Amino acid sequence: MNLEDALLIVNQLIKPIQLNHLQELVFQECWLGKTYYEIAENSGYDHDYIRGIGSQLWQILGNRLKTKVSKNNFRSVIRQYQKDKQTQNSEVITLISGIEKEDKVKENEVKLEIPEGTVPLDSPFYIERYPIEEQCYQEIVKPGALILIKAPSLFGKTSLKTRIINHSKKYNYHHVKITFGQADQSLFDDINKFLRWFCANVARQLNLQINLTEYWDDDLGSKISCTIYLENYILETIENPLIITLDEVDILFEYPQITTNFFPLLRSWYEEAKDVDIWQKLRLIVIYSTDIYVPLNINQSPFNVGLSFRLPEFTESQIETFSKLHQFNQNQLELIKKLTKLIGGHPYLVRLAIYYLKTEKIEENKFLETATTLSGIYGNHLYNQWRKIQQFPSLLKAMEKIVNSEKTVQIEPITAYKLESMGLINLQGNEVSPRCLLYRIFFRNQLAILRNNNDRS
Repeated sequence: MNLEDALLIVNQLIKPIQLNHLQELVFQECWLGKTYYEIAENSGYDHDYIRGIGSQLWQILGNRLKTKVSKNNFRSVIRQYQKDKQTQNSEVITLISGIEKEDKVKENEVKLEIPEGTVPLDSPFYIERYPIEEQCYQEIVKPGALILIKAPSLFGKTSLKTRIINHSKKYNYHHVKITFGQADQSLFDDINKFLRWFCANVARQLNLQINLTEYWDDDLGSKISCTIYLENYILETIENPLIITLDEVDILFEYPQITTNFFPLLRSWYEEAKDVDIWQKLRLIVIYSTDIYVPLNINQSPFNVGLSFRLPEFTESQIETFSKLHQFNQNQLELIKKLTKLIGGHPYLVRLAIYYLKTEKIEENKFLETATTLSGIYGNHLYNQWRKIQQFPSLLKAMEKIVNSEKTVQIEPITAYKLESMGLINLQGNEVSPRCLLYRIFFRNQLAILRNNNDRS
């Protein structure tokens, strides 16, 4: 067995989670016979940290294989697993008959979806959060509509946006998607470059010649030039209304020179639609994860007009509906109720739990005990969140204050907004708290480990 085959087996074995970059690195190097010291030296990480990653990795594999796994024996364990699996697969064909075959057919009736990315339009597992969808469908057909969708990461913003756009197709609307995460960093340093990029993006997606030179006038300035371009070129050229979705808008909050110019421009286009017919063709959908923390004149902000709402968590009723769609039995439904005390109604965490329970067999106690650890169902998600905040000392310090207090606390506003956009906290006014018990327990434990390691060094 080569390394590539071994990695394939491991990734199949630990589904629905996946090895993160560092876990995969440690696995590869250990498979090749490297020591933790050698891995640490070559990768630039602390030796104890690499050893900890290795220990977590062997624990995950041990839990799945129900045997003790260590750095010394993991190769032989994986090879034996492959042999057993091949034998088992050859026997399955002759064993399936009668009731077993009927059970297999019933199981296949539910086509499961990995809870990652956008929920497909034809998915039976999309949970509507009434009346939000219906309000959006009604709003998007109004002349000059502006819809603002706010929610933390992994709450379903893109899935909702996709359904709004799909609804608009029956009216033959044009659609352009602007994702600010795809823009070059240099564009955020200059409002003129930024607006030219914006206009060129719109034209390209509409299959029009970009043709900026004819409409751009340095004497008039970039904002007026951008407005003229949209009005006299884009909106004049197309026959049907145009929806522009602005995604990952939070990225702009870091650049006051952009937000203080671009956001008032959006507001001015919205206001123009009240009086100028051609601007009624434009419909805007603005998607963001947290409140804007750059001061804007109330009369120039697009965030206090149009249809604006925050996507909520799943309710108990919605979680129960989602569980029943997966054909859960009563015992599984009871387990989900217990789990929601840990994760609340966080859509992604709920979806992941239900997918995991449907595809894996695990004891209830083990499921709940490991949920807050890196070896549990949420291990990959928790590790990614932990890695993100470790990159920013201010976020790390704030998170320590939040999870170690049983009451709500106050932290620096911009830090609060960033943590809210990641979905880690609830932000109410100036008060913050962990979004769910899962995050409180996990981050409290990880921060304690980090403190102990720092004390020893």
